[in-house]
Amino acid sequence: PSHSGVRAPHGGSAPGYSQRPGSSVGSLAIEAIGIEFQPIVDLELGKTVAYEVLAGLRTSDGGLDGSALLAHAAHERSFAELGRAVRTLAVREGGGKLLYIPLHPAELQERLIVQPDDPIFSHEAGIRLQIAHPALSPVARHVLDELRSRCGAELVLDNFGSGSGALKHLVELEPYAIKLDRELISGID
Repeated sequence: PSHSGVRAPHGGSAPGYSQRPGSSVGSLAIEAIGIEFQPIVDLELGKTVAYEVLAGLRTSDGGLDGSALLAHAAHERSFAELGRAVRTLAVREGGGKLLYIPLHPAELQERLIVQPDDPIFSHEAGIRLQIAHPALSPVARHVLDELRSRCGAELVLDNFGSGSGALKHLVELEPYAIKLDRELISGID
């Protein structure tokens, strides 16, 4: 997997987002955010068909802590700003790759993602927006529909669970794909 800092190569930056060393998102130093690309493999073809973007705070051992990044975003109410930082990294580092980019429902509420300078609008290799909480407010659902129509992004439901509520969202959101909870498939031969 590829490790990436938020600093752009040769001092450049992705559209619409400052990447200067020493800049911050709320109280978080930009350099503290990292991403990795996890291959998504088509087992029938035996080849990588896309890459899931994993984001987190950098740890002292060189890893990433996604839970810590989410906790920081919740504490500072900065989901939209941190989401944009992750998308900027993903698009810059993942050029030419179909990307599964994580999206928190709070990002949709704030509408920062639909601004014309958001990095997803400049990525030509395809975007799949991965959302783990499909119970969306009417505003969030409208923003998601706008994104899907404006940039051709497809929706992936992550950690999809069981129950009639989850099935209702599956029908309403019409995702490109779903990723099932491990509990749903464990023990299946």
